[in-house]
Amino acid sequence: MCCEASRTDSFVMYDDTGALPNARKLTLSRRYYTFVGRQGEYTRRRGLDRETNKALLRQHIERNARDGSPLGELNQVLPGMKASQVQNLLREMKRDGIAHPAGKTKAARWYPGPAPLERHK
Repeated sequence: MCCEASRTDSFVMYDDTGALPNARKLTLSRRYYTFVGRQGEYTRRRGLDRETNKALLRQHIERNARDGSPLGELNQVLPGMKASQVQNLLREMKRDGIAHPAGKTKAARWYPGPAPLERHK
């Protein structure tokens, strides 16, 4: 090996993937990719941050506000994420009043804004 461990340690970073509580994914640091002239690859491997992913989902939901967006369509917006990860983002968006589902099965569709209040008779 051409480098000492202490020199290469500065190029390694650990990143929680969130998929499993104790799982970690090894990612080389931005500094390494800058050093080898491949900054774009770092961004691709790192993925988009949580807020950017939610913004992409929100944009799609708002553009399809009239007919709503089924979950399968929303999974297409973020193809690099597992369906469960997309569902977690949608749950956060629902909690924050950004989007709401209409229906409870696979036929459910997501619409922008908070859920309308239900009227009791």
